Amino acid sequence: MGKLSKCITRAKILQFGKRHLKRLQAKALFPYGLLSEATLYRVFQNTDNERTADRISVFVDVFRKEICSSATNIMCIDGKVMRSTLYDNGRNPNIVSAYSLRSGLTLTANICKEKSNEIKSLPRLLDKLDVLECIVTADAMSFQKGNNRQD
Repeated sequence: MGKLSKCITRAKILQFGKRHLKRLQAKALFPYGLLSEATLYRVFQNTDNERTADRISVFVDVFRKEICSSATNIMCIDGKVMRSTLYDNGRNPNIVSAYSLRSGLTLTANICKEKSNEIKSLPRLLDKLDVLECIVTADAMSFQKGNNRQD
């Protein structure tokens, strides 16, 4: 939750936790207090972010199918720069995501190493989604030769 609140360093994440500990414990989180910085470091070191994102995407897609009716859904696809994250080379990663207008959920996302990879990421993103009977919108970057398929 700290990372989602734009806390980047472990120290900032722990400060966030301390500020909101009572609220978190009211929701049955951290009943024994916050993790130590060393434990938080081990958690981050052993987390495969791309695999976690893929599993969350599968869950969200199943959830979306359950809450959406049979009417046409609009999926919006766009790429953005992740400002609060840096690669070792100092660049911000780009992320391409698909958003369901009806359910209000981001269905899936792909991380791109560079901006040019956004074009290559779109087919992989669409392969993760069931776009049958959906209207898919995207910007000009996504409509490169070979990306506009109608099957």
